[in-house]
Amino acid sequence: MKTMYLYAGEKYAITLFRWVLGFIFIYASLDKLRHPSDFAEAVYGYRILPEICINIFAIILPWIELIGGGLLVVGFCKKGSILIIDALLIIFFMAMAINLWRGLEIGCGCFGVESTDDKISVSYLLREMGMIAMGIYIYFSKAA
Repeated sequence: MKTMYLYAGEKYAITLFRWVLGFIFIYASLDKLRHPSDFAEAVYGYRILPEICINIFAIILPWIELIGGGLLVVGFCKKGSILIIDALLIIFFMAMAINLWRGLEIGCGCFGVESTDDKISVSYLLREMGMIAMGIYIYFSKAA
């Protein structure tokens, strides 16, 4: 009887984590979709991608965030969508860590134009690590 309770609790935790990550990615995509040129400037600030790739990246990434987040929220293609979300989180983490190590004081750009005022810091890396942990938990859970 106790294992049923744990499984139900895990199922609720997985659903909560899916919704949290899904809504975060949906929200993060909205301003980027409305202002792709501003997002392209934020991407340029990271100085990681070649200039020729920045505009296409700034146009495609918000759609990936929106679709991946939406799929997580509704629970469709959970394994595939969480893999995409986790891959994005790891890429974001690495991009921020690289620029923090470089000493560049740039805005995150995670949630659009407003977030470019907030400079990346260790707290941003910790936030990303928490979201990555949620995603990994979702992926490997039998309740997912």
